[in-house]
This record gives sequence, structure tokens and C-alpha cells, in this order.
Amino acid sequence: MKLLAGTLIDGRHSGIDVYLLDVLDLARREGVQMDFLTNAVDPALQERLAAVGSALYETPSLKAPVAQYRAIRRLLASGGYDAAYFNISEPLNCVGALAAHKSGLPVIVHAHNAAPGGSSAPVRALRRAVSALCRPLLNACADVSLSCSHTAARWLFGKQADRATVIYNPVDADRFAFRPEVRRQVREALGLEYALVLGHVGNLLYAKNQRFLLDLTARLADDGHPVALLLIGTGPDEAALREQARALGVEERVHFLGVREDVDRLLCAMDAFVFPSHNEGLPVALLEAQCSGVPCLFSDVIDPEVRIADNACALSLRAPLSEWVAQTLSLAQRPRAAAVIPAEKADLFRPARREEALRNALFGKGEPV
Repeated sequence: MKLLAGTLIDGRHSGIDVYLLDVLDLARREGVQMDFLTNAVDPALQERLAAVGSALYETPSLKAPVAQYRAIRRLLASGGYDAAYFNISEPLNCVGALAAHKSGLPVIVHAHNAAPGGSSAPVRALRRAVSALCRPLLNACADVSLSCSHTAARWLFGKQADRATVIYNPVDADRFAFRPEVRRQVREALGLEYALVLGHVGNLLYAKNQRFLLDLTARLADDGHPVALLLIGTGPDEAALREQARALGVEERVHFLGVREDVDRLLCAMDAFVFPSHNEGLPVALLEAQCSGVPCLFSDVIDPEVRIADNACALSLRAPLSEWVAQTLSLAQRPRAAAVIPAEKADLFRPARREEALRNALFGKGEPV
């Protein structure tokens, strides 16, 4: 079997990228050839894929939809593919699915978000309107509909969300288990032994709402709390966030840690994990934090399916900042301990469960989970 999947960025800084490279590992074990689309070839990613026999093809971005459509049609006409697999966040990203459908291939569409992108209200409104127009076309092209959550399915597929199979993102619970000795080591290394340590993991952009985290940190500091904020990730808003931290007078309290390979260790050091996103599909970072046992506070726009531990709760972004402060302090004052996650909740996010579901949906092997 030969499968064409899209779309990768650089293999590092996108949740969909990380997910697709995990799927590639599964495809290789199943003897499936898997190639990828991108809008701009990253040399390091291309080399990484070539080493395992996968190709990376550059096509125009959605800013040139006709050119993108034609490029994908040409690729599919000459590539000998058996199916196409598109992982998208908005219905307006339907061009690839349309090209594959018109090429006569089975089309698999996977939903990974629950709202339009864009850093300004007018842009989001426009994207929402265009997505509403594109949704029927996307549904007509999709032979198989997948989603990371029920909320994401409703956003991408609308009235046909019932067709979607929800495949939850997996979590390595053992890796993210709480370790008291690691907590002590990391806090000492960062000079935060006596601090109230808040944390967040995610790309620095509008959807993740780190601006709100800086306001929260500033209010806690003004109230006399020895607060520190760990921001793990990079993104287009980093410069603006650094400037906001300076303007709020919390520059020395905010630690921009970039992309890290030791997120499991950093989670151990936190007193509270705060996740005030404007929109999400089903965030893996929030699942990992709960597995670490750190108390979690997240915005109520996130699908409630994400709550798997008793020390996690949701709060509206419309609530006053003082309420977020009070709830954060209440959570942070709980002693750090190992996570308590009911077996039925943990089972939903087992890696083996996702692998079996993907094996059935993508490769036509195995039984539905």
C-alpha cells in the first residue's frame, strides 16, 4: 500500500507534524509506504524522511488554492498512490481532499482543531465564513472521517460529525509520572526552590492565549506571591509576549524555555499547569500534565473529554481575572503527588488503542477498537 499524507511543516514545531511522524512509524511497521506534502521543504525534515524511504513533496500553500489543487493532482497522477490522508484544522483546508477525490482515490480526513485560526477577530470571522462554505465540499470528498475529539469533529464536519471516528491522542503515562526527586532537581536548576511555579506547554500564538498567562502572572506578583511562569514552546508571538512581560514588570519571572525534550521533568517542577486556550482539538500537553499529577486549570472552550484526573478543572475565559487567580492559588496549594486517573479514562488514551484504530482506518487492517 502507498499513502500520501499532508501536511507537514518542519517535523518539530507543530502538533500535527509530531502526530504524522508517529503515524509514519506505524505505517513502516505495517509495511506501508507513506509520503508527505509540505508547503516549503525543510531540508532537515526531508533528510530525515529520506532515511526511512519517505518522500517530501512541496506544493503551493492555500494562498494559491488553484495552483495547490493542480500540483496535488499531478502528483497523484504519477505517484501510484492507493489513498490520501489529510490532517487539517479548518474546513477551508479542503483543496487537497478535493484533488484526491477528483483523482479517484479514497480520501481520509482527520480533524485536529475546533475553531478557526487567526490572530484578529476579523480574520477569524472571515475564516469561519469561508469554512462554512467549504464544509459541504469537504464532507463530499471524505470517504473516511476521523477526529481527535467530538468537538473537533463538529467543527470540521458539521452536521456530518456523526460519521467521524474519534481517535484520541495517546499519552505515555509512565514517562510523565510524577517524580519527587526530579521536582527538586529542576526547581534547584532554575533557581525556583521557593517559587509558586506555573507552567504551560504549547506554541506561542493566539490560540494558546499566553497573553492571558502573563496577565495572570502579573496579578499574582502584584498580590505578593513569589510566582514564576515557565513557557515551553516557540512561535510567532514570542517577541510580543516578551514585550508584554517587560511592560507588566514580570520579565524576570517569565522563563521562555523554547522547545524542550524534557517536558516530563519540567512538569514535575510545576505547582499548577494553566491552559487558557481560545480553541483546541484535544491538547496532548494537557493530558500529559494530568498524568504528571500537576493540578490543571484550563479554559472551558476545550472539550470536556480532556479532563481525566480529579485535580483538573475548567473555567470560562469570560470569568474575571480575579477568579482565575483564586482558582490557580487553590490548585497550586495542593501537595504534589502522583496522578490518580480512573482506569476507564486512562484506557481511552493508551497508545495501543490509537494504533489499532489507525491501523483499521488507514490501512484497512485489524478490528475497530
